[in-house]
Amino acid sequence: MRLFVRYFLVCFFSLALLWSFVVASDPYLSLGAPLVSHILNVLFPAALLFLVWSFTGRVSISLLVAVLLVTVIHYAGRVKAEFLGESFVYADLAVVSSVIESPELVFGFVSTTFFAVIFAIVLALFLMAYFLKGVAKSSMRSRTFFALVGGGLLFFLEGYRAPNVIPTLGWETFQQNAGASKAGIIGNILLGKMSQKSIAIEADAEMAKQFWEEPHVKGVRRNLEAVPATPDFRPDIVIVQSESLFMPGKLCGMPETPVLSNISSLGFPTGGELKVPVFGGRTLQSEFESLSGVPISAFPHSMFAYYDLLKTNITAMPRVLADHGYNTIAIHPNKGGFWNRNTAMGQLGFQTFLDVNAFLPDRDESTRGHVSDLSLVKAVLSQLDSADGPTFVEAITMDNHGPWGAARVTSEGLPVPDGLNPEAANIFADYVSRAKDADSAYGYLIDAIKRRERPTLLVFFGDHMPALASVYKSLCFKDGLKPEEQLPPYRFWSNFSTIDLPKRTSSYLIPGFVFRSANLSMPDFFLANAIMGVISADDEIPAKEKRRIGKKYEQLSILNMMEGAEAGPSGRTVISRPEKITNTFKRFHVGGVEPSSEGMINFDLDGQSSTFKFAGGVQEISLRPYLDISTPGKCVAQGLEHKGGTAFSVKSGDRELYHVPMQRGAFRLATINVAGVKDFEFRAIGLDEDCPSFSVKLVQLHCSSPQCEQQIEYVDPPLEEEPRFYRDFFVGDLKSLKNFYPEGASSSSRRREALSWLLSRVVDEQIGYGPFRVHPDHQVFMHPGENEPAKMKVDISGAKSLTFSPRIDPLSAHCRALNEPGREAGLVGLSIELDGENVFEGVVDRNFNDFVSVDTENHRSLEIIVDKGNKVSWCDWFSIGVDRVSS
Repeated sequence: MRLFVRYFLVCFFSLALLWSFVVASDPYLSLGAPLVSHILNVLFPAALLFLVWSFTGRVSISLLVAVLLVTVIHYAGRVKAEFLGESFVYADLAVVSSVIESPELVFGFVSTTFFAVIFAIVLALFLMAYFLKGVAKSSMRSRTFFALVGGGLLFFLEGYRAPNVIPTLGWETFQQNAGASKAGIIGNILLGKMSQKSIAIEADAEMAKQFWEEPHVKGVRRNLEAVPATPDFRPDIVIVQSESLFMPGKLCGMPETPVLSNISSLGFPTGGELKVPVFGGRTLQSEFESLSGVPISAFPHSMFAYYDLLKTNITAMPRVLADHGYNTIAIHPNKGGFWNRNTAMGQLGFQTFLDVNAFLPDRDESTRGHVSDLSLVKAVLSQLDSADGPTFVEAITMDNHGPWGAARVTSEGLPVPDGLNPEAANIFADYVSRAKDADSAYGYLIDAIKRRERPTLLVFFGDHMPALASVYKSLCFKDGLKPEEQLPPYRFWSNFSTIDLPKRTSSYLIPGFVFRSANLSMPDFFLANAIMGVISADDEIPAKEKRRIGKKYEQLSILNMMEGAEAGPSGRTVISRPEKITNTFKRFHVGGVEPSSEGMINFDLDGQSSTFKFAGGVQEISLRPYLDISTPGKCVAQGLEHKGGTAFSVKSGDRELYHVPMQRGAFRLATINVAGVKDFEFRAIGLDEDCPSFSVKLVQLHCSSPQCEQQIEYVDPPLEEEPRFYRDFFVGDLKSLKNFYPEGASSSSRRREALSWLLSRVVDEQIGYGPFRVHPDHQVFMHPGENEPAKMKVDISGAKSLTFSPRIDPLSAHCRALNEPGREAGLVGLSIELDGENVFEGVVDRNFNDFVSVDTENHRSLEIIVDKGNKVSWCDWFSIGVDRVSS
């Protein structure tokens, strides 16, 4: 009995001490708070105390461990409230892995005092354990009892289902971001966990249907559908999501002259301010809205959309653009696992996601240790130049990520207002310096796009306000609003005429504005998104009606999320870890320079090559060729044809997949479609004493199997499923071909432009077996019919010569089964006529691998005629490309 009383008293005083510490260290928990709040906040620390006690047999050690846990949680809650204005919630625990992966993004906000306190507690634990070595531990029977008590408490916390609303505390599950003030820091976390099972978001299909019946919706829909989409006009689309960007000039004491001059006025952009769902952090919420068209308000429980909302593929903007024939690429120069982007980008419909592994630390990073915004936009431009069709690139910047002020920044030339203490002034100077770098990168991007002569739409926006707590405490905003009410900027810029945009909109409405600006057709959900964009900007519609229509749109959003989207190609494997890429390339290396252990191929002799046989298992490859920083400045490639200069080439047989000049300081990052290609060769061209060497970083592989060994059988897709070619618009026709390569682009791009030029001049065509369409390798499909040839007539005025590449695609398995002697598939008759006169006539079969050059000077009309060539027309699969146009 005496032993029982002793243990009871020890337990009572230990719990009392623990409770006292919890109350004292929680700024929201007072002695007068409801009893249930006190119980909630001590339950989990108590469970830990008993479990550690059962394990160690030492009450003092278990109490210190519980105090350590409470200290960490309470401090995290204080920091989040100070910088983000939000409570620590249960959902925050889902991103612990991201914090571990990139701790520098979080620990910079932590004071050295906190680390000192944690060190002191841990040291005390070690000392206590050392000095108690000879002291008897609690009995095994009591330790078993403590284990049962601790386990029972955890079992209760795991199994109990809390309601969504707790009136006695004034706590609501959908208001957890402010829940610590109602239930305490630990209590808010526990209630968030225990109320999860009570959350059931279900779409109201009837309410969603009513959206389309709204009079305002009907009116806007009529106006939008009165403007027909132009399928032959598919501009490149670039979205730059700028980290923590706002206009510093909005703060009191800042000059009236714009601090960010390019974002303010360059290129006469349209746009204004953007309502985003977060303040100070949680970039992924704004990112999710801007890509999906789904407002976070439709899912009020969502704290981290890529974890708690994206469970499968959804119909988002990248996926719809891919259906339009776009290459869809996301680039973020951080570790791919952060915010679960490695998974989320694919679920949103991106075909390629490039992370920090695509960059080079010694040349792409700023002095702050992140990849600079300028390097990122250069990566965007390089992707556009190497693409084989219209391309959508989402660039998520990194360099302006907090914390700020870790290093002393000179404020010379930076507008830092009076009234800031030295620490806050240094933080603000650091922020403004980074924001000006973002502004410069934006200006660089616009200038480069102007010179591309390719229709391009650029969207630029800040993802949220920065977490500048010490600055906001000292400086007001000129409009009198609180920091949490301020909005980051958004801008649309294009090198073609487009729509007007509102001065204020929301991040979830960006997709509708993108589709309308590019004049692309939209599925119903994004048509609804575009309609909401118009309605939300209409000042004549009462706010109450906007809210009612918005609630119905939210139901459409929930339906869209619940319906999901069809999965992409099965069995696709992405290999991006350097050691895995190196091992994969080494397995298939058959000659020439061997990849290094760091995933590099280094060339130091002219004509040097590296050859690989992948047996058709690789679908896509991303490469980063670059010259050494110390390369002489006169190492510059000259001329459109890249003659007399250093260049890097990727070939498969006689077919050139990529060709780019290697210039000092130029940024090269190419993603090349190699689906079905069985072997390819990397080759160095023009290395000499001025350009002695260059390297190629192997960035990423997309394979059809984990080992990249699966043999891809060529399969003839059904005609109705193969995408039709939509002619792109190019200003200046032949002239644009000459001016397209200010820095040099890929051979693939040259073939794309040449074929686009030809197809834009088609004056007549006769369909044979099926519609004309373009394959990814820039060959136009012209299958002859059984009784009539396929014909294409082109106006070639102004062209001196054309070089064609006639080809027969590989024979598929089911075609081989149909083959008979004397009735073989894969053979056609090809004729080319100039102004009605035959200038080429011959047979093209599966062994034909030549080019056909035609002198077109002083001629006006060229006609390509393809007949079945023998007794059969099935499975001939003829296509023709344009390798070169001379004028």
